[in-house]
Amino acid sequence: MKRSLLLVFLAACPAPPAVYDAGTLTYSETREPCSDRNPLRNPYFGDLHVHTSLSFDAWANDVRTTPADAYQFAKGEEVTVLQTPLFKAKLARPLDFTAVTDHAEFFAETAACVDPAAAAYASSECITFRGAGAKSVFLFGSQLTVADPGRFSQCAGNACLTRLDSVWKRVQRDAHEAYDRTAACRFTTFVGYEYSAAPGAANMHRNVLFRNANVPATPTSFYEAPTPAALWKGLEATCLADAGCEAVVIPHNSNLSNGRMFLLQSADNGGPEDQVRRAKLEKLAEVFQHKGDSECMNGLALSIGGNDELCDFEKTRDAKEDCGTGFATGGLGGLGCVSGRDFIRRGLGEGLTYQQAKGFNPLKLGLIASTDTHNGTPGAVEEDQWKGHVGKSDYPPNNRIDGPTLPPGGVVFNPGGLAGVWAQENSRDAIFDALERREAWGTSGPRIVVRFFGGDAVDASLCADAKLVEKAYTAGVPMGGDLPGGTKAPKFLVQVLGDPNRSVPLAKLQIVKGTLDANRKPVAKVFDVASGTGDFATNADTCKPTGAGSLSLCAGFTDPEFDATKPAWYYVRVVEAETCRWSQLVCLATPPAMRASACSDARVPKMISERAWSSPIWFTP
Repeated sequence: MKRSLLLVFLAACPAPPAVYDAGTLTYSETREPCSDRNPLRNPYFGDLHVHTSLSFDAWANDVRTTPADAYQFAKGEEVTVLQTPLFKAKLARPLDFTAVTDHAEFFAETAACVDPAAAAYASSECITFRGAGAKSVFLFGSQLTVADPGRFSQCAGNACLTRLDSVWKRVQRDAHEAYDRTAACRFTTFVGYEYSAAPGAANMHRNVLFRNANVPATPTSFYEAPTPAALWKGLEATCLADAGCEAVVIPHNSNLSNGRMFLLQSADNGGPEDQVRRAKLEKLAEVFQHKGDSECMNGLALSIGGNDELCDFEKTRDAKEDCGTGFATGGLGGLGCVSGRDFIRRGLGEGLTYQQAKGFNPLKLGLIASTDTHNGTPGAVEEDQWKGHVGKSDYPPNNRIDGPTLPPGGVVFNPGGLAGVWAQENSRDAIFDALERREAWGTSGPRIVVRFFGGDAVDASLCADAKLVEKAYTAGVPMGGDLPGGTKAPKFLVQVLGDPNRSVPLAKLQIVKGTLDANRKPVAKVFDVASGTGDFATNADTCKPTGAGSLSLCAGFTDPEFDATKPAWYYVRVVEAETCRWSQLVCLATPPAMRASACSDARVPKMISERAWSSPIWFTP
């Protein structure tokens, strides 16, 4: 039954007639063409935020997986994450693509501190680092919070640069060796790293991914670029100036940025010329990962979209202290104020305001999700199988619920999500093209497949049409695209298939619209477009599901409040029926006398409504 549903859904993607042209695919590398190339594009799932033992905060928590191990795990092979306690892991379903994105800032230092032959091995910093745990993480992590970062004295000069070069080449080699260049196209890798600026411990982190093997000689890290604006400028010089090098930069955990991530023209984010660079590089944002949801939050001065109950989903922090129109520090430690500007919905709105004033939109962001695993286990997102993402910090299981985990979070953390893309094939160029044009979506873990089109001739009548996808591409634009200017209210078509391996029904399909009010201030509204049917339910006290419901939905939508004089964006939010959250499953599996205190805390949700978010479609007058 599950297999047949997927086949019915993908049957809407037949081999196109000769007159249809979805755009050419040109390789920037030497490889065999994929045997399953489809101009109408196939859905692929991956994880673009993955840490291994090359990251200081993974090694300090006893994780010893390598980038090569992470890629093998993504392909479905078993890996050993921890030796004590013994923790082995294996994906039930391999991923289609993955990028290992270790913290570039301490590539050299981490490698030197664990190598007895290195001159730095006996330094006080390395001795502290090898002690592992909180002291190690704080020792290195505190270096990322200062305004004028400098390397430790034990990692200065040519010896450090040589070791950095060696680690960076290893990152490239492991990605190269795991990449399937045959016609089977089973698995795609990307060379990448994480840029880890955290001024005052406010999160400004980004993942940097490269199209192919043509990458800078060294990664531009916080040491070379102490602000995001400096990162964009650095990548312009070290990558974009080379005709063969292309990069995409993906900000993540804006929810921990204390109002800073989506500020335009600030000390961190620069001036107008820096926003031009930002628009070139930052095509996407990570809406969800194991440190929480970054879509929206209720109760903040800069929140938009009214009191949207679905904005309470998987929040890492509460809104006790509102930044208002300002910003602060401390977010990575759960400190400082929270801003509506910490969330992507407000960021998209700020982009419209800037566009009205300056003529372009530096926050035209598509949406993806990933895990941010620090175990080298990309795609480990199943609620009933999750063992944590931060090594020994998550053991024993009660520690994962009650803490003290590092970074602090405990029960508010979650397994993270996945990135979905619509690409002609599973190759670097095809997937990178999809990321650049924002034909991508994120999920909170399930492999929910989402298609979203907009255009004058795109409506619900296509739901029953065998040539739905071909006609929608011809008559409209997909997620990530721009509607043509006009005076008619735009029409939209959404087609969704629930995860065929989970059999959890779809509960609701919504379109979230953002625009500007009469004072050019961002506003948003949520429209219910379709609801699932059936009697599916999960008992929160036993986690046993009963009944059945809708495993696919297709619906049209016409904006009833369209104003042709105002810019707008529209994205899809898909919500599954409730199931048990990982924490409730762990609590129920633990004898009552041994359960963590959070198991009886009414504030901790027992249930979760998993979901997916599409990239927006934009309208410009």
